Amino acid sequence: MLAGGSVKSKIVNPDLIEERNKATFNKEELEQFFANALGQLDRDKEFWKDIKDHPYMNSSFKWYDMTKEEK
Repeated sequence: MLAGGSVKSKIVNPDLIEERNKATFNKEELEQFFANALGQLDRDKEFWKDIKDHPYMNSSFKWYDMTKEEK
């Protein structure tokens, strides 16, 4: 049997989980480094300020889990 993942079913491939757990570096620090290198930090700050100022703009993944009929 093949072990796989599914975004729709929110299942992460067990092999990927195992590899992520083996990481010997600080994942948060790496994420911060790339976000800063790509200039995303400033854009993210603007985005989260908009969400804070206009909470009705905030959405969840609930919409993506809806069927075609529900949408």
